[in-house]
Amino acid sequence: MNKYYLASLVARELLDDETARKLTAAKQRELFGYVPFGKRSVAFNPNNQGEVRVASNPDGTGTVTRTYSYEEAASLISSGKDLYPW
Repeated sequence: MNKYYLASLVARELLDDETARKLTAAKQRELFGYVPFGKRSVAFNPNNQGEVRVASNPDGTGTVTRTYSYEEAASLISSGKDLYPW
């Protein structure tokens, strides 16, 4: 997977509207072959080179957000790595 494939995939699924949403495990498996975001919220921003924002509230006191470029996200997804290192 490269950044262009990721961009086309999220555009095809109408996920590129910058809205934070939780994708079901089934939907993540359908799109990516595994569950890269877990139960975290994810938002896809197609502007410029594109970015993927993953957010979680791990301890109940605040939100932790990690932002990846489409290129970084595509590389991690291709490697089968999770996009929530916390």
